[in-house]
Amino acid sequence: MKHIHTFESFVNEGQYINEATDYAVMLTGGSIGDKSRPRDAKGYAGTEVAPDEELLSQDKAKEKAKRMNANLSPGEKSHYNLKYVVVPAKDGKFIKESEETNEAIDTKYWLDYNVDSSRPEDPSGWSDKSKDFEDTFEDAVDEWNAEAERESMIKGKQIADIKKLAMEFFKIEKWISINVIHAMIAQES
Repeated sequence: MKHIHTFESFVNEGQYINEATDYAVMLTGGSIGDKSRPRDAKGYAGTEVAPDEELLSQDKAKEKAKRMNANLSPGEKSHYNLKYVVVPAKDGKFIKESEETNEAIDTKYWLDYNVDSSRPEDPSGWSDKSKDFEDTFEDAVDEWNAEAERESMIKGKQIADIKKLAMEFFKIEKWISINVIHAMIAQES
């Protein structure tokens, strides 16, 4: 009987892990007023897609999320931990992210984060591209934690997960920057 229950759990857990046909851009993080939101994209898995929700292709959804994140104020980002994320959907429900939608291997998505968005007209806002992964990653994490509020600091498993993501980027692009790592921290923490 235990094996039957385990098999049922296995089947039920995998029911939302399908190839997404559409993607929505959803707001995650703290709540304003009395409307609470999931902390991340995984929090939407299994819920119904609202009838008025705009569904897009993955590339268009990523572009829209990036554009909307750029419009968030520094206070919304750091104090409320608000961010827009791409959530895969299929057959009217949000689903768990499959390997196909993993941003870790989409280096083009992360390349635009190399610029300091607070000064887009200033070319000096481009972060230095470093070929020294370890030192740059350590500097980025130290700088993030020094500037972040207590609940936004990263440690332990979060650092390991972000380091893995940053290393995948580094292996493909052959460089890394503090701005790219900060973008990864903001979206993954």
